[in-house]
Amino acid sequence: MKRLIRINLISILALMLVGCDANSDEVLQQQAEQIISAYPNASVEVKDGVLTLKGNFDTSKDKAEALQKLNKIKDTQTVKDEAASLEDLIKDTSISPEDLQKVIDLAKDFPSIQVEVVDGKLTLTGKASSTQDKIIRRSLPTLDIDYNYTVQ
Repeated sequence: MKRLIRINLISILALMLVGCDANSDEVLQQQAEQIISAYPNASVEVKDGVLTLKGNFDTSKDKAEALQKLNKIKDTQTVKDEAASLEDLIKDTSISPEDLQKVIDLAKDFPSIQVEVVDGKLTLTGKASSTQDKIIRRSLPTLDIDYNYTVQ
């Protein structure tokens, strides 16, 4: 009987710990989103205590500031940086700052699309509907861009 009680207690504790992890991620997500809300083109994903910063920032300073704030959130395991800044994109590609700004402004209307530089070429990644794909391609017909997003 004592053994059965111990097994039940261990099972209950294990379930509580698993539940706490899910709650922890939800709490981390809320705290991270509050920080990131100051940056309209950025987002953050949380899984198992790991925060992943995505999207675009106007300046490297803004991006660094966001990363610093995210790293200060209690119970965060680590913060992954998958975001870009306009300054970095300009340095990493041959596209003009004006054309790059057009792409970033367009991407603001499609939060599931990220602007990146892959092998020196401006690349759009993420997910888009077929309607969004048409709008994006019509809006940027003359630019040398890789459309590397999934159309759903």
